This record gives sequence, C-alpha cells and structure tokens, in this order.
Amino acid sequence: MTPASNPAFPSPRANQLSASPRIFKNAVLDRLSRAHWTVPFAYLVPVALLLWEGAGQLPTAGLILCVVLGYLAWTLTEYSVHRFLFHLHLPGETGARIHFLIHGIHHDHPSDPLRLVMPPLMSVPLVTLTWIGASLLFGAPLKYPLMAGYML
Repeated sequence: MTPASNPAFPSPRANQLSASPRIFKNAVLDRLSRAHWTVPFAYLVPVALLLWEGAGQLPTAGLILCVVLGYLAWTLTEYSVHRFLFHLHLPGETGARIHFLIHGIHHDHPSDPLRLVMPPLMSVPLVTLTWIGASLLFGAPLKYPLMAGYML
C-alpha cells in the first residue's frame, strides 16, 4: 500500500474536498460551484486591458476618478446584494434550497477552502451583465475605467 492510497495518509486533495461538501448531484455542476482562492487574480488581466483602453482615451484625473467610482459602485453593489438578496428568507423547501445555494453554504461551511470566492460560473455572467449596463449607461470611454474599478 502506497502512502497516497493509505487512509492514514490522506491526499491533500481528499482533505480539501472533505472540507468542501458536495451541493449538487451533478459532478460537473458541483465542480463548477468551487473555485480556488487564486481564481480572482485572473480578473486582473481584463482589468489591465480596461485600464489600458481607458488611459488611451481619458486624462489621468478622469481615469482615476472613474476607477474610484467603479470601486465604490462595486462596494455598494456587494453590500446591497449581500444584505438584501443573500439574507432574503424565501418560504418553503424550494426557498430554503435557493438560499442555501446562493449563500447558506457559506454560513454552514465558512472555512470551505474552495468556496471562499465566487466561482466563475456565477461571477462571469454577473460581470457580463454589469458590462452591458455600463455600456448602456456610460458608453466609451467611461465604461473602461468604471468596469476596471468595479472588477478590482
């Protein structure tokens, strides 16, 4: 028996998954509900591209102001979603399941190493909707640094 297959020496992956309980029967969907804490660093690539695009079209002061406003918009959004959506009490068994999926897992397993950050399955559609909103409300070139600040 090798140390990797010996129950006395569980693999780091096995330890990580035991602290990250399954929430979907479908294996693919369940895997997509998890993200390593380093995943958000991938968003720095589009942030850098947005800043580059904005810097080519706006004065420095305008660029900085838009990034700060985008960051403040994210702060307000995050607080509002957490306060009013994540803690919304929905009636019945279906409501309890929905609450558990969107935020209850965080309260039941706050130290889950694979659910400390929102997985791309949820964050990419939300960023896409925000991009559409910023495009409609502000257009170019303001949307570039606003979105950069929002994503930071």
